[in-house]
Amino acid sequence: MFNVRKVTLLACMLQVIPWSIGFKSDGEVADIILKDYKAHHKPSDVLYINVQAGLLSVQELDNKKQFLSCTMWMILSWNDQRLVWNASFSSRKSILVDSNKLWKPELIIGNSAKGQELMHSGGSLLVTGYGNIQWLLAGPVQTRCRINIYKFPFDTQTCEITVMGWFGNNSKIHFFGDTDVDMDDFEENSEFEISHDIGRGYNEGRVSITINLKRRPLFYIFTILLPVVLLHFLNSFVFLLPSQSGEKTSMAVSILLSFQLFLSIIRDSLPENSLTVSLFSLYVSLANATSVIVVVVNILLLKMKETPPPKWILRLCKTDSDSNNVGVVNDNIVDEEVKRPHWADIEIKLNKICFLSFLVFSIGVTAVVLGMLTR
Repeated sequence: MFNVRKVTLLACMLQVIPWSIGFKSDGEVADIILKDYKAHHKPSDVLYINVQAGLLSVQELDNKKQFLSCTMWMILSWNDQRLVWNASFSSRKSILVDSNKLWKPELIIGNSAKGQELMHSGGSLLVTGYGNIQWLLAGPVQTRCRINIYKFPFDTQTCEITVMGWFGNNSKIHFFGDTDVDMDDFEENSEFEISHDIGRGYNEGRVSITINLKRRPLFYIFTILLPVVLLHFLNSFVFLLPSQSGEKTSMAVSILLSFQLFLSIIRDSLPENSLTVSLFSLYVSLANATSVIVVVVNILLLKMKETPPPKWILRLCKTDSDSNNVGVVNDNIVDEEVKRPHWADIEIKLNKICFLSFLVFSIGVTAVVLGMLTR
């Protein structure tokens, strides 16, 4: 007679026994597949490694020391046929294995400025039943970056993070993957913005990640650029002050000292090298030289007032001496000293000529420099 209870019990046993056999922990599966595994042997003679990368944040681009600090992640994937298992062996599709027990590529950041934290951040490797291995790396990176300050503060800097093999035959390790870098979790930086899409380049045994950083110039415009331009224009207005006030020279010297202060501020924020020179620092130096000339011209004008004006100044000011003075004739001899006009007669014209000359020069230089910076 057909026993339903026995058939049901037998069916349950047939289901439970395979499940209990196939269920193993990560450690048990790892111990079995790594029994004859040699971690110092490469999986194959020629190995292809897939690379995925993402940028999380840019902390700093140091203009003085010329290095880039950022946080990023990388996933390196390759296949090792020595780590394959089937479903009858274990129901697990993937396990975590200590990275010290498996072979992994010996990689470094070729242009690192400090340490190799990123390359030593992976504690475990993800291994699938098909022998696919994923190595997740995440952490801070400091790399050298040559700064081009020619258009500071409207500059765009291009920095690279180069990951490369440093031990063994790297010509037989090939990197491949998408050329784009994941930016989904990127946090904006207050000083720089990503001006173009970040790209990756692949070469034999190395991966280069290129980052284009465009400086946000608003802070420098209001704290350095605008004050320097205004001071440059203020130089010309020194000649509109009356010489009787005695403040012309002191004002010109004050402007000169202000330029020295801004030069020191710019010098402290820019790298100390002669490969590239900042166009803005050249502008400040030119404005400083103009201020020196203004001081010298004012001193000379004050000194020349102690003597009668020379003829070249009379020609420059187009002063008609016969119309401004009374000729005294005595025995058909004209007194030349009476005919020659005094400084009070030509001072206004001379100051006006100096004012217009320096103002036009300041406007022209400023327009040319700002055009070159923002082009």
